[in-house]
Amino acid sequence: QAVGEFGARGGAVIVMEVATGDVLALAEYPAVPTRERSSRADSLWTLRSVSHVYEPGSTFKLVTVAALLDKTHIAPADSFDAEDGRADLGFAVINDPHEYGMLTIEEAFMYSSNIVMAKASGALQSGDLYGYAKLFGFGARTGIGLPGESPGTVPPINRWSARTRATMAFGQEVAVTPLQVLNAYAAVAND
Repeated sequence: QAVGEFGARGGAVIVMEVATGDVLALAEYPAVPTRERSSRADSLWTLRSVSHVYEPGSTFKLVTVAALLDKTHIAPADSFDAEDGRADLGFAVINDPHEYGMLTIEEAFMYSSNIVMAKASGALQSGDLYGYAKLFGFGARTGIGLPGESPGTVPPINRWSARTRATMAFGQEVAVTPLQVLNAYAAVAND
C-alpha cells in the first residue's frame, strides 16, 4: 500500500524479535517472482532487505547522537542554532526542510535537523563517528545467512573530505541495508 501511495519502486518490511535479534518475517514488494525482468535496478532474485544499499539519511542520526552523548560533553539539552533551515558551514551549505531556530540535541533528533547534527558533529573526532558506525554494525554483513547480503559502505577515515563528518552525521556518504538500520535501532531498543 505504501509503495503505491508514495510512487516508490519497491519497499520492504522486516519484523525482528528485539530481545534476540531473530528475524521473524521479511516481506518485499514487488515480491521477487513478480519483478520486471527488464528492470536494471534489481535482480529478479535479490532480496532488497539485505542486498540493496542506500544513503540512510536521517535514520543514521541515531549513530551520531549516540556518539555525541558518549564521546563528547554534549548533553541532550544542549542547544545549537538551526539557522532557519539554511546554514553555510564553509565547506558546504546544509539545509533543513523546516525553518528552526535554536534546537536542543534532543529536539534536533526529534525534528531531524541536518544543520544541528552537522554542527554538533564538529565536537566529535573523525574516529568517533566512524567507530560508532562500525559498532552499530554498518559496513559489515549481519550474518543473517541469506544469499547476496551486502556489507554496505562506511568510508575509511583516510578517504574523508572536509565535509564527510558533517554530512555523515545526517546520513549521507554512507551506504546501508534495511536490515542494518533495523539492527541499529533494535540495539537501542534492547539497551
